[in-house]
This record gives sequence, C-alpha cells and structure tokens, in this order.
Amino acid sequence: MLPITPDELKICPAFRGLSDPDFKQLVVCMSRRYLAHAGMVLFENEVDSDAAYVIQSGILVAEMPVEGGVAVEMAKMGPGAVVGELCLIRGGPRSLRVKAISEAYLIRIDREKFVDLRRAKNSAAYTVIRNICLTMCDRLRKSNEFIERELRHETPMAADFTSTSEESLAERARTYLSKLFGRGS
Repeated sequence: MLPITPDELKICPAFRGLSDPDFKQLVVCMSRRYLAHAGMVLFENEVDSDAAYVIQSGILVAEMPVEGGVAVEMAKMGPGAVVGELCLIRGGPRSLRVKAISEAYLIRIDREKFVDLRRAKNSAAYTVIRNICLTMCDRLRKSNEFIERELRHETPMAADFTSTSEESLAERARTYLSKLFGRGS
C-alpha cells in the first residue's frame, strides 16, 4: 500500500496550516480505506466512533435512519471533506450512518492513535483539533442562520443554496447540509 503524503491531505481544511514535518507526525495514525461499491457502509449511527475519514475520491452520503427502516439523506460529501471528525475531539456514538454512493478512496485517522498524539502534546494534533473546531463553529453558525430564516419563513439567500418554492423544508435542509458539510453533488 502506498504511503500517505502531505499533498493528499492539503486539500482538506482540517489540515490547513500544517507543515510537511507536521504531516509526517500525523501519518502514524492514518491508513487507507477503500469502499468498493455504492451502498457500502463506512459506519452506522449509534456505534462508538473509532476513526475519522478524509475523502480522497468518490461521494459519501450521511443518512439518519428513521422509523420503518427508512433513512433521510442529510448530506453528500466529496473529495477533501472529513467524515466523523468529532471523534478526534471527543469519542462517543455516531449520530449518522455514512455510506458510499460510488466507489470511494479514503484516508482513515485512527481515534486512539490521534488521542495518543494529543496526550503527548503534539502541536500538529492540536492544529487539527483547532481546524475542526473552527469548521464546526462555522457549520453551527450557518445552521442556526438557516433555521432562523426557516422559522421566519424568509427565502434563503441564493449564496446558501438554490431552492424552488415547491421544495419541501426537508429537501432544502438536505441541499443546504450537503453544501455545508462537503463537496458532494
């Protein structure tokens, strides 16, 4: 298996601001993962989180299972997006199921190995945590703005997402979350 290089990770916002030596320190907690076909599940909801994943190629979908075995699509994510990154900050059960829509190549970041870097006060690990927190703050702020506009029955701004008057709230939220969480189409 080919080694993971800094260039493969630089497209991902979670790794911005890291030098090549920083990347080399982080590679100890990374491995490659391949999802061979559409429908392969990366992880299920309510299962303890053990890793985060950087999407190198392919499209993944985050789903929320609801009653009756149905799943509501929450977001689509593509190359450069990180999935399950909160486990690098704090462990716990997954909130969504994530599966492949197409063949996908991923970089897996092992939670326990990353936690070991944090315990060793590794500056690269703390830079990644900071970047994840900044991304999560932006997502939360934008989600709050979206909810506020919906509650006021305001038309969402075109910069956020495109919608038609016939689109349901769920469809608008799904489109919005896909753009917010990743580069999926």
